[in-house]
Amino acid sequence: MQTRRRDFLKVAGAAGVAGLVPAEAQDAKAKPHNILLLCAEDMGPQIGCYGDQQVKTPSLDRLASEGVRFANAYVTQASCSPSRSSILTGLYPHQTGQLGLAHYGYRTMHGPVKMPNRLKRGGYTTGIMGKLHVGPERSFQFDYKGLPHSKTRNPDAVAKDFRTFLKKAAEKPFFFFLNMCDAHAPLLDQVDGFPKTPTKPEDIHTWAWLGGDPQMRKRVAGYYNCVRRVDLIVGEVMKILAEKGLDRNTLVVFIGDHGPPFCRGKTTNYEAGLRVPFIVRQPGSVPNGQVRSQLVSTVDLLPTFLTTAGMAVPKHLVGSPLQSLLADPKTPWRDTICAEFTSHGPVGYYPRRSIRDARYKLILNLEADSRGNPMPSVDGCPAGKLALAGKDAAAKALYAVTNRPPKLELYDLERDPNELHNLGSDPTRAGVRDRLLAELNTWREETKDPTLTEEGLKALTGFHDTFRAEVQKKVAEEKKRLGVKKLPRKVVHKCMQLKPEYFVPKPG
Repeated sequence: MQTRRRDFLKVAGAAGVAGLVPAEAQDAKAKPHNILLLCAEDMGPQIGCYGDQQVKTPSLDRLASEGVRFANAYVTQASCSPSRSSILTGLYPHQTGQLGLAHYGYRTMHGPVKMPNRLKRGGYTTGIMGKLHVGPERSFQFDYKGLPHSKTRNPDAVAKDFRTFLKKAAEKPFFFFLNMCDAHAPLLDQVDGFPKTPTKPEDIHTWAWLGGDPQMRKRVAGYYNCVRRVDLIVGEVMKILAEKGLDRNTLVVFIGDHGPPFCRGKTTNYEAGLRVPFIVRQPGSVPNGQVRSQLVSTVDLLPTFLTTAGMAVPKHLVGSPLQSLLADPKTPWRDTICAEFTSHGPVGYYPRRSIRDARYKLILNLEADSRGNPMPSVDGCPAGKLALAGKDAAAKALYAVTNRPPKLELYDLERDPNELHNLGSDPTRAGVRDRLLAELNTWREETKDPTLTEEGLKALTGFHDTFRAEVQKKVAEEKKRLGVKKLPRKVVHKCMQLKPEYFVPKPG
């Protein structure tokens, strides 16, 4: 639990963390380590070094062999902007205010410490390539803004842009946030000739949590081709660091911003949505080829980077520096990890909170009694519709839960890693259920989750219900004005814009 981890840090953290801070960072006169954060969009741990045999990822496998791979790493919310707000602030979305996607008007509040801003104050040249997608973007201080996100599927273009940034950084330490568009939909088999020989649908099988419909093979094959482009980019970037003699003085972290754009993945609290690859490489400070099974989160990134830079870690951050855990697998660590979902777009509001320990996962669907899931699918994934229309009784039952979840879901991840069998009403698991629910509520109290109180949840739900009704009215008016049955995507987005002062309930 959070309190146990904090107690540990009070006693042993200062000495343990300081012991692993690079010598250069401990010497105020020496140059701090560079920091490179590689982030693939919509990418889960479906890569070779995580045990997936359907895709070859030699560059990522090499990165893992030269550092530490976290087997149980999680984002805070399986939605782009909320997840990225946590990466950049070290807080949960309900603490930052970034409850949904930035292009609909959700935004991070002014108060939280922002990763590039704090590192810039510490003397770093800061840069970004591709998507930021956290609002307001102007509040994030990047000295260099590179390729637009749509151009980051091409390994050659990414390599060229990275070289340009390094030239700008010159002799100063740098922080670079390199974002790749893959594996976001559309799941393109080939972009500018990459990969040279795409994976074909007949080469692979679908994942257990998608059901077995053969139509899903094409979509999964497209995802693997996206992963292969990410691998090519990682290889190019690491080659550039080596060429310039920067590979030994750069902390490299590779993550996904959340899981794949498939039903029961992105926008859910299932493992396929929240669990991501998380690899850390730093020669001389991080051991080679090791695996850590502890529960880590992207809220741990900011305190880790500040520690690498030799800077103070603000006490309000909910994560912890990873340095002591990287050095010693026996380091005391958190026993549980929590996550959330509030909204994706304004009409995709479905508040959830979840917690898992070493074996079990509990999901609390806060509005299950009043509505079904408004987003049973994501980015056009047909898995749910195919399952419900098919003859497989187990698949139908699985997606019935996806579409209309009960208040509580409980899964035995040891025996059921794909979360196919809900044990929430199993009387033999009552003790596990009650324990995890109590620990989840403790986390919600500690982080001042506004949905913990009846008043807070009612206010947040009321705001989104009112806004959804307004959106539906605008959409109907636009259809009538244009004389069409289906509006262009851009017009729909225009109808869904929140006001800048959208409601964020205050804790307590």
